Amino acid sequence: MASCPNCHQQIPEISEGKFCPFCGVALSAEIKLPSPISESPSMEESPSASSREYSAPTSEPAGNVPWEDRHRLGFLPAFSQTWSDSVFRPTEFFRRVPKTGNLGSALLYCGLIGIAGNMLSLFWAYWLWESSPELEKFYQLFGMDYNREMLVYIALLVPILTMIGVFIAAAIYHLCLMITGGNKYGFETTLRGFCYSYGPHLFAVIPQCGGLIAFLWQIVLTIIAWREMHESTTGRVVIAVLLPLIFCCGLIILFAVSLAGLISRVKY
Repeated sequence: MASCPNCHQQIPEISEGKFCPFCGVALSAEIKLPSPISESPSMEESPSASSREYSAPTSEPAGNVPWEDRHRLGFLPAFSQTWSDSVFRPTEFFRRVPKTGNLGSALLYCGLIGIAGNMLSLFWAYWLWESSPELEKFYQLFGMDYNREMLVYIALLVPILTMIGVFIAAAIYHLCLMITGGNKYGFETTLRGFCYSYGPHLFAVIPQCGGLIAFLWQIVLTIIAWREMHESTTGRVVIAVLLPLIFCCGLIILFAVSLAGLISRVKY
């Protein structure tokens, strides 16, 4: 509160600021009376500060993946909603999937679908074995004693082989993403995206062609998942996904050429 330079009385805030209400002396312009609106800057800053505080968090709110909220939604509703969203609406789904956290739920979802899909594939292979004798001859060509009964023993190893395969595949693909510069976030983001792209494996319920449909569909979902979750470009992710396939095809071609050369030397 300002004081009068003549009588040294405290000038109240309700004064108009031209004359001292006690001695009547004219007040100089240098004396600034406090104004109630002097606090307006802080009042104007408060909404922007609150808005900044509101927009600061970058992590996704909980519940964006129904499967990760299955304790509230129920097991089957959460599973079916997550499966349908990830398989048929992948872009919208993977945009809202949190990049980190709750990795156990993602692995459980992937494990259930992967084990079920592999079991279905083995089931059809067992029952249709007689209609595909070429498969047994193909394994015998390489000296492998592979028959119908061995499928039963393979089924016992499906759970552990499925989960090991998930980690190995995710690690290989993450390395490829690093090569192409498509890994904005860490390995956990890559693994979570790979897990939630496992939905098409249930198409193995279709005999003969179900496995091929699942394989191709998962490639598409994986590309969308990592593009959205790593905030990368489609080109970088496509190249990263195709690198292992190109490498495997190169090995197959090299093996075929070597085998052909070996056969030609044995013949002549």
